[in-house]
Amino acid sequence: MQIPESIISFITADALSTLLLIAFLLAARVIFIRMLERGADTLSETRRRWISIIQNSSVILVGLGLVFIWSPELSTFALSLTAFAVALVIATKEFLLCMVGAVYRTVARPFEVGDWIELGDMRGEVVAEGILTTRLQELGDDDRRYLYTGRVLTIPNSLLLANTVTNESFRKRFVHHSFAITFEANSNVAGIKQEIIDVIAVKSAAYDSIAARYWEMVRRKVRTDLPSRDPSVSVGTNHLANIIFHVTFFCPTNEALAVEEAVIDAALSLSYKALPALVQG
Repeated sequence: MQIPESIISFITADALSTLLLIAFLLAARVIFIRMLERGADTLSETRRRWISIIQNSSVILVGLGLVFIWSPELSTFALSLTAFAVALVIATKEFLLCMVGAVYRTVARPFEVGDWIELGDMRGEVVAEGILTTRLQELGDDDRRYLYTGRVLTIPNSLLLANTVTNESFRKRFVHHSFAITFEANSNVAGIKQEIIDVIAVKSAAYDSIAARYWEMVRRKVRTDLPSRDPSVSVGTNHLANIIFHVTFFCPTNEALAVEEAVIDAALSLSYKALPALVQG
């Protein structure tokens, strides 16, 4: 019977060497084990130990023989596999970085859904966490920093690895709000300062007890000292010799801009009332 040429071409020298190696080692294994088992109804501990050595050695020799026979092909395959892996990593680098960022977010927990965070130049409330992206409901800047812009930001998780994440979750309900008011050099500094403190005291009366409990809860959670929740008014000047009042107070986030507006209105009204006296003087 003639063997088809396709089968003959398939059986290479390496394949024949592999078959011969396995056949030889199997035959040697069977012969040696039968020699040890011959003439004994029960095997002594020494014979069982030698049988185990022969069985394990035959497996090791088969493995070493296969590595020796197929090493050239394995080297070529390893190079091809390495080249493929490098190409795959380059092609999917951003995808992999996003997945690594998701792992970092899960392990480190820098934020959770509902937190306010700042990432690079982006700020917003976390509304969804995915394997590849994180979605934020954007917050505004400057005088609108506590208000939503109406836009939703979809951020690749890879940015979590390259930027510092600032968690502002405690500012979602209450905040240390700061702003500045500028007046002319001849303004009534003491009167304006007292007016600012009085307006803040009146506005904060409705939520003072809640603010105290929330401030204490945040302090225990972060385990560090926080700025005082008492209103602070400091006075300075600019290069034009104008007087600047720097105001800081603790209040509900959704009330911050309204209290700021009330303070500015009261301070300006007091300043304008003093103008006729200054003019006459």
